[in-house]
Amino acid sequence: MRVCAACRFGSAASNSSWPMPATALVLAYSSTHLQGKNGIVSKIQNISEQKPVNMASAYCSKCRSCTWLCRPDADINEACVEFLHMSRTSEQISKALTVMRH
Repeated sequence: MRVCAACRFGSAASNSSWPMPATALVLAYSSTHLQGKNGIVSKIQNISEQKPVNMASAYCSKCRSCTWLCRPDADINEACVEFLHMSRTSEQISKALTVMRH
């Protein structure tokens, strides 16, 4: 079961104990920071708020926001990589369905 990553990890602005981001995240999001206004977690949160991503984001009734999801036992880097993977997979499925309909 996937859980709300915003509830699990806290906000990007308030959590100063996060490690450096994984190399894959730096390359994918063009940022060397997990935290801050232009950090990776803020970018992921913005993606989740703009448009729900199948299998990667949802509305959380606890924090009452559209947020990203992760495994309960994932660390912050794993959670960010999982979001990237799930959002890309969802995007590819949507494109394939569009092609199949035409």
